[in-house]
Amino acid sequence: LPTVPQLVIEIPFASLPRFILTNWTKDDVTLYIPLIHCPTITKISGQRLSCHECEFLSDFANSPVIGITLMYNKSNWGQLWTFLHYSSIFPVPVFESRVEIDTHLCETVESLLNHPLYLDFKPMQDTLWKLNVLKSRRDICLPDQTISKILSDINESNVVRINCIGSALSGILSLLSTNTTNYFFDLYEEFNAMLHQISNSTNPIQSPNLPNNFCLIEYAMVTPATVIPSQPLLSQCNRLYRTFHEERFLNLSFRDEHGEMLNNHNPAVIDRVERIIKSGILINGLSFHFLVCSNSQLRSKSAIFIHVADPGRAVERIQRIRGQLIGNSVITSETKYLSRIGLFCTSDYPVVKINECNTFMLPDLFAENGGNLTDGNGKILKSTATKVFQRVKLKNNPTTDDTSAIQIRLAGLKGVLTIVEDETDRDFKSVNQKHCFLLYRQSMKKIEWTDSMLCVVKVGKYNRLFLNTQMLTLLTSLEDTCVPPWDPKPRLREVFSVALENNAKLFTDLQTANCALIDHLQNYAT
Repeated sequence: LPTVPQLVIEIPFASLPRFILTNWTKDDVTLYIPLIHCPTITKISGQRLSCHECEFLSDFANSPVIGITLMYNKSNWGQLWTFLHYSSIFPVPVFESRVEIDTHLCETVESLLNHPLYLDFKPMQDTLWKLNVLKSRRDICLPDQTISKILSDINESNVVRINCIGSALSGILSLLSTNTTNYFFDLYEEFNAMLHQISNSTNPIQSPNLPNNFCLIEYAMVTPATVIPSQPLLSQCNRLYRTFHEERFLNLSFRDEHGEMLNNHNPAVIDRVERIIKSGILINGLSFHFLVCSNSQLRSKSAIFIHVADPGRAVERIQRIRGQLIGNSVITSETKYLSRIGLFCTSDYPVVKINECNTFMLPDLFAENGGNLTDGNGKILKSTATKVFQRVKLKNNPTTDDTSAIQIRLAGLKGVLTIVEDETDRDFKSVNQKHCFLLYRQSMKKIEWTDSMLCVVKVGKYNRLFLNTQMLTLLTSLEDTCVPPWDPKPRLREVFSVALENNAKLFTDLQTANCALIDHLQNYAT
């Protein structure tokens, strides 16, 4: 008889992510084995051996999970159960993940959910997330005993105990960030000590006290072969996080296997990224779907995903959220649509509400060649800017004396506001409107949105003006176009003479030289 070809799959123990999933049906059980590395595939046909690892790599990039289905009947299902949970055969935890629930179990599940002792699964989700972060770390060798013990504690715990375990895991992750060079680090002992300390504490377990305008955002990294979750990190808020503060967001970045920027043009890798963007991703049992990304996130190959409890209605829910962001704006281009909703991803500080009646739109100014000279550039009164700086705590405590402009987000506006004097600015004087605090250009208005909260992104401080060749050419070219006529050459000669005299003092006056040196060192340090 001819020899039947066999396909041999060699899976090193180091490739196992320390857990296996099972899905039981009436007739069979399927073992889903996620792998960290691509296995070795060997085809045996007679006496010939051929390696198929390269051919299998593209399939592995699409789904790094191997499924093995075993048939059973009523007489041997108990032996199969014992076989799957026998540690000598499967030296990793085996989790049951029932994809389809039988009809006769529906009533039992419904009664369980309505039971008064039913636990809130949010703390359990957070704890399991941190546990998976611990398992996914590549810089430590995690003992199996630690994971088994933690999982056992989770399965037998109430909400308070789960909170304690989650806090202990957070402490372990923080400890590992500064302890990776200690090769004698006993993770099992440290976790037990930390858990004992938290459990015996007289203070109740509470959520961490976050700084104002900051929140905890979950992160994860997708590589061509695997998904690496990260513990929640402190992030500055933006309008998206503040508007939908009850939602669960995920900052997902696409990287290569070394954690560097993904520049792989392999069709299988591109297909994997495209599938995640279109269909979402499952991380630690939670389904996340693409929501939005800013221009900077697009350059760094990352995006913001949102947790969707019902993946079947993900598109409907995400469109509803996006609709709340852009309002009634009519956007015909896909790239412009992505750019507009990406405006809500910019980190900023909410300051004060400014109603539409306190603003006025100015027309943009265009050059002879059609270029917009005032693109994205509005104005704000100095008195209003002073109130802004009093309400928000920014870096270096800016004031109107050393700040020239403010980068803002307001309703559908995006741009920069130049700080001008209350009494002398002619644009504010020309506006026949009382209590007008802000002038914006038509080019600043990107979308229609009703929110009236003025948000500050950052501020720009005054810089010393240096007369280089380009600046001299620009100023001298204005001589024939100004009304009334203006000749800048005498003034430029005066500025040049003063600059020469000040530079000469550096060689004759010790105090002037010391001040100049200190000023230079301070500017260099910042």
